[in-house]
Amino acid sequence: MTVSLRSALVGLALLAPGLFTAIARAAPPDAGLYTGYYLSSDRKDVTFIVCGSVPGSDGCYGSGLLGPFGHVGAMVEGNGKIVGSVVNHHIYVVDVAGGASGTEVVLYSYTLTNTVNPPNDTVTYELTKQLSLPLSGGKAVRCSLADNGKFLFVGTDQSTSAAVVAKDGYAVTSYGGGSNNPTVAAITTDNRGYVIVAFGANSGGPGSNIDFDPDGTVFADGGGAWFLVPTTQGISSKDVPTLDGSEPADTRLSIHLRPATTSP
Repeated sequence: MTVSLRSALVGLALLAPGLFTAIARAAPPDAGLYTGYYLSSDRKDVTFIVCGSVPGSDGCYGSGLLGPFGHVGAMVEGNGKIVGSVVNHHIYVVDVAGGASGTEVVLYSYTLTNTVNPPNDTVTYELTKQLSLPLSGGKAVRCSLADNGKFLFVGTDQSTSAAVVAKDGYAVTSYGGGSNNPTVAAITTDNRGYVIVAFGANSGGPGSNIDFDPDGTVFADGGGAWFLVPTTQGISSKDVPTLDGSEPADTRLSIHLRPATTSP
């Protein structure tokens, strides 16, 4: 008796319906790996190290140095893209003290590659993009950064506009605040990809906000000090403005944890 491949697959699906779900949800090659970072004391360099485990081994597999920068203002690591046993992540670094003047805001995009061939993982990285942004910088500025998967949202507390950067093609669009020219106070995102850019720093009032949907389209704006809360990273109350217009007093680095790896 001849049994077709299709019939055999249908039969397996009827006997073990969970089998195909398990296959479809197979863990990505870097499921057991994580990337840790630490800053130099002058905020001019970032060291990373890839550790964890792959089938047959565990430990740390590779490291590297990002920079030098004028002053690291914020960082975010993007979703992973899988091609066979290779996983690529973009690491985005915002230098707020770039250029000869030390006040230029520059976005750097690095590609971190894990090639997983158990029991080994080969780690490589390279700078793939350097882009000046229409923002005001300096070592003392506070930088806000969010990544919703399709766009990067960048601002400083010395800029009256936020820069929205398309991750595909790196086109830049600027969005400004209210009529009293408040500067960017905070940029937050949630796990669905919505983003709120809150204005009000240096304005003496609660300022305003612009709300973006996951496709980077403005769908609301208005007054107040609104912010979003993600599911994977707590928001410190020092990182967002309050209704009376008070702003974060200190300059701090924003580093967001790696989202889940997704297939292209």
